[in-house]
Amino acid sequence: MDAQQIYAAQSQLGRRLRVTGETTPLLLNTCIHPPYQGGRRSFDPSLYTNHPKGMIGVDVPKGGFFGVPGVRGIIGSMKIFAIGRNYVEHARELGNEVPEEPVIFMKPSTALLGPGQAFVYPDFSNDIHYELELVLRVSRLVRQGTGGVAGDVCDAVSVGIDFTARDLQGMLKKKGLPWEVAKAFDGSASIGEFLEWDPTQSLSFSLLVNGEQRQSATSEQMIHGFDAIITHISKFFTIEPGDLIYTGTPSGVGPVSRGDLLEGFLGSQKLLTCGIV
Repeated sequence: MDAQQIYAAQSQLGRRLRVTGETTPLLLNTCIHPPYQGGRRSFDPSLYTNHPKGMIGVDVPKGGFFGVPGVRGIIGSMKIFAIGRNYVEHARELGNEVPEEPVIFMKPSTALLGPGQAFVYPDFSNDIHYELELVLRVSRLVRQGTGGVAGDVCDAVSVGIDFTARDLQGMLKKKGLPWEVAKAFDGSASIGEFLEWDPTQSLSFSLLVNGEQRQSATSEQMIHGFDAIITHISKFFTIEPGDLIYTGTPSGVGPVSRGDLLEGFLGSQKLLTCGIV
């Protein structure tokens, strides 16, 4: 079964499919969505096959999955959790109160952009903003508030960009309406390559836009840490292997324009590259 067949089958059935990699069996974890090209989705098998550091690998040899050797992925009904207002200065720069509990919102799997995929500026907004975040990948099922230690629940970390239609979000907030369309639209969750991580260590991350640093922070500056985030999410939602958790953005968010190049770093290592088209 090739990548095109897997995509077609998942689109029709929405079920989990098992495929065999070159060296290890894989359970692929998010719906395989063709990337945007020219404003519409078109299939490019080179992004999905023989690509050990890509979002999805149908034939994953020694490089592993998500860039982590020996790690299995799971594909099907993955969820993207996100945390808002988790850095004091970011909450203040948008005129929001600092929350006492994590603010949870979600994105569908269709929001996901793999490493290196471009963001296509949508025609429904004139004010798309970048928000760089630390992203955790879940490896163990958690529910009913039994989150525990993040290092036992998540097996890898990366950086990702929560693209936000700020004009739509502002309009919806004024009306007291939900703002999913401003946060969860197609292609709104860019993700970098994943790395194994040591949860006992502070993580520094930063974003360059056209070579200029726009955001920089550490995990120690979060209002709600990894353990608290996972415990709080699991009070309301079952967290499953393969789910992603965007843990909040620091101050420095701002607009993007067509032609911009965004680069996300974990420490000194560049994990994310995303062009705006």
